[in-house]
Amino acid sequence: MAPVGETDDALWEKVLAVNLTGPFRVTRAALPAMLARGGGIFVNTCSIASFLGGRAGFAYTATKHGILGLTRAVAAEYGDRGIRCNGIAPGSVKTGIAQDMTISEAGWALRTKGLATRPPQATGADIAPTAVFLASDAAAYINGTCLVADAGWTAY
Repeated sequence: MAPVGETDDALWEKVLAVNLTGPFRVTRAALPAMLARGGGIFVNTCSIASFLGGRAGFAYTATKHGILGLTRAVAAEYGDRGIRCNGIAPGSVKTGIAQDMTISEAGWALRTKGLATRPPQATGADIAPTAVFLASDAAAYINGTCLVADAGWTAY
């Protein structure tokens, strides 16, 4: 949750590797098989931080903007060949992401505004149906978007 002035190269590289380089490499590796069979579906993990500037720290926010761009670019570049690429933008989800995190005081102060009014954290089970929907035929006409599944986090 560090602001840009407190983000060192090690933190930047770690978050970039997990949130953007990993999905890029998976996409690149899966594309040949999808193209060979005439299509496929990618569902990326975006975040409400993909649309906002200050919810989760500089590195996280920048990489989540990047995964939204990757999602839209893949949809634009391969949609005419039967490949759909969408994302899910959850709000806060209970994961181990913050387990070993050192939170900057300045970063925390910026990000805790409105804590009392925001919805509770989701679980993986709360978000999974959205992924199933996006991977299903029911979403056949959805491509290049990021579906917000945040229980109203972006409404507060």
